[in-house]
Amino acid sequence: MPPWIRRHGKTAWARVLAPFVAAQWDADDIAEALRDYAIGHYVLSSPRNALGYLRSILNTFDLQDRPAAIIRAEAAARDTERRAKQEQLRTEWAARNASAAGENSPGRQAARQVIEEIKRRPKRWR
Repeated sequence: MPPWIRRHGKTAWARVLAPFVAAQWDADDIAEALRDYAIGHYVLSSPRNALGYLRSILNTFDLQDRPAAIIRAEAAARDTERRAKQEQLRTEWAARNASAAGENSPGRQAARQVIEEIKRRPKRWR
């Protein structure tokens, strides 16, 4: 955010941003609009009328086309994809655990016997 945004209080900014709030814009939309504007335009470092300057910048955007909507949609898509991968992993783990040998299966008993034999062997020092 440009430093000149801090010059005015919340009441003044509320008046300037009222139409955007009515269109359900939030802070992310305002910040993204400023970033988008700065890509193709020079942003003044210290405008005389910061309130009017910001309003003129924001007026270049369509009220119904929220700038951060694409970012939110991409984040939601990533979250959905991540959740689908997690669910797939849980399904694979459940299938693997279901097909695992029981606690007292012959293979596990044989493995325990081998481990006990190894423990009883004398330790060799090098």
